[in-house]
Amino acid sequence: MSIVEVGGTSARPGEKKTGHFKISERPDGSDISLSFTITNGVNPGPTLLLTAGTHGDEVESVLGVVRFTKLLDPKKMSGTVITVPVLNSYAFEAWSRGNPLERYHFDLARIYPGRSDGSLTEMIAYRYLNEFVPKANFLIDAHGGGNTTYIHFPYAIYQGSSEADIDFAKGMGPEWNFIGPASSSKGTLSGAALERGVTSMTLELGGSSNRLPKPYGENVDLFVRGLQNLLKHLKMTDGKPEYPSSWTLIERKEPRMKNGGLIEYTPDCKLGNAVKKGTPLLKILNLYGDVVEIVEAPVDGYVLALPGQPVAYPGEPMGMLYTVIKTIS
Repeated sequence: MSIVEVGGTSARPGEKKTGHFKISERPDGSDISLSFTITNGVNPGPTLLLTAGTHGDEVESVLGVVRFTKLLDPKKMSGTVITVPVLNSYAFEAWSRGNPLERYHFDLARIYPGRSDGSLTEMIAYRYLNEFVPKANFLIDAHGGGNTTYIHFPYAIYQGSSEADIDFAKGMGPEWNFIGPASSSKGTLSGAALERGVTSMTLELGGSSNRLPKPYGENVDLFVRGLQNLLKHLKMTDGKPEYPSSWTLIERKEPRMKNGGLIEYTPDCKLGNAVKKGTPLLKILNLYGDVVEIVEAPVDGYVLALPGQPVAYPGEPMGMLYTVIKTIS
């Protein structure tokens, strides 16, 4: 195993080192930077790059990455793990999906490969993609429902369509048995990584409306356990990885609300519930109590996610449905 260097920080075999990678400067002269950790194992192996905080309100995955990193022991590892718990610091500080001060590009997850001379969000994308991603063999972009949605089931979205791409998602273990192909690669970190030959996936779990201590902690633990299982799957740590008896290959749909108002759920709108196409899922009421819209299931499927708040906003998803493509082993 050799010295690993990224973002101006180096770690020798058997070392765990933290660093800050400067993106730009704030108006007061302080740095806008990425905090990261290199955990360099004592034996040769692949490099896994793990990031969260692309959207600043998706905190379950951020804490999951932080806890996972603290548990890593480089003296018991093969290969290297590079973790970046918050990619979009302004958004994280504001507990917002994107940087609220950004005038041009609010969503970091839609603008890759970014630009070296672009907006702040474009610069983050460009510099991360060109400094960190080339070091990796595997990449995970960890997400969640944020302030707008609650995603009930752990869900791994793989880029590409090869057996190796699917096998990477399978490595998350028995609690992450819902997997599916990315609906689009355009502008995403995992899509840009795949174009550069890095096997990649996106993880989704959690969100607003279910962040009381018990469910919040359980979702954070799901991230940690899945990532630990993945290291065993990649033979980066000792131990036998665990797998479910089968995986459910799914495709998600996001019906959107056309009107604003108060949300009233129908009896069929329950997490995990099977619904037929055309089934009413929620009603949107105006402030006089009149129904201004009924949102229906666009396909036969199952309820995967629901709004994080019972207030509708025009153009926002009403949650997510998923359809089962097939079951694989």
